[in-house]
Amino acid sequence: MNLNLHRNARLTPAIRQELRASIKSECELARECNLNRATVRKWRRRETSQDASHRPHRIHTTLSPVQEQVVVALYWRLFERAPDAAGLDYWLGQLRRGALTRNQLIVALIEGAWANLEAERERARLTERVRLSLDFVEEQRAQGIVYSRLGAAAQERLLADSADLLHGLDGNCLMYQQTRARLPDLVRALGR
Repeated sequence: MNLNLHRNARLTPAIRQELRASIKSECELARECNLNRATVRKWRRRETSQDASHRPHRIHTTLSPVQEQVVVALYWRLFERAPDAAGLDYWLGQLRRGALTRNQLIVALIEGAWANLEAERERARLTERVRLSLDFVEEQRAQGIVYSRLGAAAQERLLADSADLLHGLDGNCLMYQQTRARLPDLVRALGR
């Protein structure tokens, strides 16, 4: 028998059933089971000894325009294109149902690009972007640059420069190598 109990649950269905069937007072049961009276009262009033859903009673089924724009913006950032109608509907549906958080959406889009064999260019571009982003961070570490210690102007420049670097990648290995070769000078300029 597989029990799916809430991680903070202290009562099994058998104990809950015992609470419901007992003729003892709430105080006696609370003391015997090391529970508070409200918990005993709750389980006595329930029609079943199974745990109720912990989901909100009212689930939002519409997204704000800003939430919809997030999906479109992610497509542009990751793939440099607008989502196709079917893709947009699918991802918006996932968000509406609460099946994905924003962070999970980002991961799902990336995994989807890697799994889509027909989107070889998108996969190559995305792979290069991830590699270059990691290289950029490693170059900063190697030169002793810590983002949080930079002034506001330098932080802005770093973000703009990194966006420019990533935007230039097109899935062409030579372009990646040329961009990678520029990293030491770019990071060195930030340190000044």
